[in-house]
Amino acid sequence: MKPLAVTARLLEGFATRGPIHLDALLSAAYAMREGMLLPPASEAECRAIPLPLERSACGRFWLASVGEFVSQDSELRHKNRRAPWVEYARLGEAKIRRVQIATGENKSYRVPYEFTIPANGEIRWWCIGDQEQVRGLLHLIHYLGKFRGCGNGRIAQWSVDECEPWGEGFPVMRDGTPVRNLPVQQGAVGALLRCDPPYWLKEGRVPCLAP
Repeated sequence: MKPLAVTARLLEGFATRGPIHLDALLSAAYAMREGMLLPPASEAECRAIPLPLERSACGRFWLASVGEFVSQDSELRHKNRRAPWVEYARLGEAKIRRVQIATGENKSYRVPYEFTIPANGEIRWWCIGDQEQVRGLLHLIHYLGKFRGCGNGRIAQWSVDECEPWGEGFPVMRDGTPVRNLPVQQGAVGALLRCDPPYWLKEGRVPCLAP
């Protein structure tokens, strides 16, 4: 296992509400490669995934950071979904007099989101892991962030290079600041977060220091 710097170069920009964890990306790539198509619905369904990363001394998290970048520009965009009521009228039966487009499966919406363009188009992570295996898994990831189906977050290139550690705490703590979710000691105050993928799951959340 070696200290590594992982860089994603984007074609344009991406949309996200929170940090992107490197171990989460690698877990998703592993699941795709092994045909694990359905995400776990609960903590009980979570399977241990053997990532090519080093584990922390306490065994509670992977030694990998969240993605860091400098925002060059951002803009407000919208994700739209219009109920095809004209097509309903043309193709539906004559007895269909009304279609509810305010609720249910035919609901129309216009959701705002922030689209961010990182400086030089780069997002960077740090980790301790196996260089070739990390590179092999990341090449299965072609988009980052939210609304990827709209083309957001398309990746032009992945780079996985050996790097010089910044010192004590690499790659999870820098200058006294966490660069990933870190569990705190029992009784200490912290945000309720997961310290292992999948980070969106509500079960298994513990007090953590957040990046």
